[in-house]
Amino acid sequence: MDNKKPSKTTEKARLKVKGLLDFLRHIQTTESLESEIKKGFSLDWEGLRGKAGCGSDALHKNNPDLKKEVDFEKSRLETLASRIGKEKSEGNAANSSSKQDHELSRLRKANKKLDQENKNLKQELNGAHLTNVGLLTTIANLEQELRQLRHFTRHS
Repeated sequence: MDNKKPSKTTEKARLKVKGLLDFLRHIQTTESLESEIKKGFSLDWEGLRGKAGCGSDALHKNNPDLKKEVDFEKSRLETLASRIGKEKSEGNAANSSSKQDHELSRLRKANKKLDQENKNLKQELNGAHLTNVGLLTTIANLEQELRQLRHFTRHS
């Protein structure tokens, strides 16, 4: 295992990817996405790397934890982008529906994450309970031995 401290270049690239992630999360409506697209923003990987100002390795290889989050936001924005044309034809009703769909998607993701955390905590609790039961059994056995020793030493 290599315990080297990441280079300044790697740290700078990570900050750029975090900046990209913040930028993507900031886009919440079709209007804001459409505005960014008009400014030249593109949702393909080349466009995302260009927006972040980093190379392929920084996004795909060196920061896999951030890439998963970028993937989620990219997918969310692609879904949002697919609604841009629909919303113009359907009017404001679709816009509120889009916001509700986004909120529902966000809440489902948060719920899934909390369910996983709950499962992990239950497993930890079960492990701690088994440890406690084992310790209590050991204590009971030691107390039994101590009583036997005391009884034996009194009658000797």
